[in-house]
Amino acid sequence: MQSIFTLTCTVSSCALRITSSSQVVKSMMEAEKHPGVSLVLCYSPCIMHGISSGMCSAIDESKQAVETGYWPLYRYNPAVKEDGAHHPFTLDSKKLKGDLEQWLSHENRFQQLARKNPEVAEKLHHELDDAVHLRFDRMKDMAAGKTPAPPSHEVPPPSSA
Repeated sequence: MQSIFTLTCTVSSCALRITSSSQVVKSMMEAEKHPGVSLVLCYSPCIMHGISSGMCSAIDESKQAVETGYWPLYRYNPAVKEDGAHHPFTLDSKKLKGDLEQWLSHENRFQQLARKNPEVAEKLHHELDDAVHLRFDRMKDMAAGKTPAPPSHEVPPPSSA
């Protein structure tokens, strides 16, 4: 995330059909307007995610992915000059809400591990939840113009299992 400030391209993360499409439109317009490379990442569930309630609830799944922080909404535009009120990085996700582990349980791609090895799944879900909250806090700092500390990349020791 820290390296995003060295980019000369626009980068945005959006999700289709969340409460308002204005964030998607802003992302696309910034990308189109930028004279160089633009990267727009868009969360869109597919049938391979194995949504337990079916693809008819894909919009709800997208909304929950955003609300839980699994898929944050943001825009980085290097053309925006840093001053007291404006920053190149904009965090469009306002706050985290909802239960990440509950959202994970809606999709077969995450349920498979829970069925095969519940202890490992629980451990990984908690680690993911911690990482999501840490990333969101760092993104809030970036959007406020603060330079966050680089993330810790400590690798846990291999298990003796």
